[in-house]
Amino acid sequence: METKVKTRETPFLTMNGLVKYLAAPDGGRREKVLQDFKFPNKGGGGAANYYGIARAAIREYHNSKNDSDVLMQAMDRCSTLIQTTSPEKSNKLYENMRVLKTYLAAFGHLQFRPCPQEAANVKSEGVELNLRPDMVVMEGKRTRLIRFCFRKEGATATEIKYTGQLLMLYAKHAGLDIKPSDCILLVAADGTLHSASGAMRSFDGRMRGTLREIRRLWQEL
Repeated sequence: METKVKTRETPFLTMNGLVKYLAAPDGGRREKVLQDFKFPNKGGGGAANYYGIARAAIREYHNSKNDSDVLMQAMDRCSTLIQTTSPEKSNKLYENMRVLKTYLAAFGHLQFRPCPQEAANVKSEGVELNLRPDMVVMEGKRTRLIRFCFRKEGATATEIKYTGQLLMLYAKHAGLDIKPSDCILLVAADGTLHSASGAMRSFDGRMRGTLREIRRLWQEL
């Protein structure tokens, strides 16, 4: 029996999806991002949460006051599951294991205290956005907004630039009074940390144009 393809009628992206779209080097890559979200049971659900195991384990790690056993146990669970799952799911588990090893080496020293967080749901130009950071944390007395880049090749300059702007947009809609320097991208591949330097003058206009483009392309998929 053929599986019915689930379709989102209204254009919808998460923060990570929007960053991917903005940083995509060509039209084909941008179209693939939208396909993953428009047809979630054909890959979008998995694509949106590909590193879900790693994100959950990292949050638990910091909640446990940086108990490395938390990450080691998560890696052990992935290793066990690999033995009984499909090649596609095995690749996902291997990737999450790689990320956890890299994170521990690069950022294991960071003293974050994760906070409860709500998504900031924004609708603009006919597109729904779920602007949820990967973590909202306290570091000392400062609130930080964290997004991760877990890809092996690291982050592009475009991804770094727009991550900061979108975290600042989240702060605005969530009612958080924080500085641009508290909006941070952690890049696991090279252990770098990138803070926003301030608001881009052209960002609002670029966002509106991008969202209109997304709305148009969504209908064409």
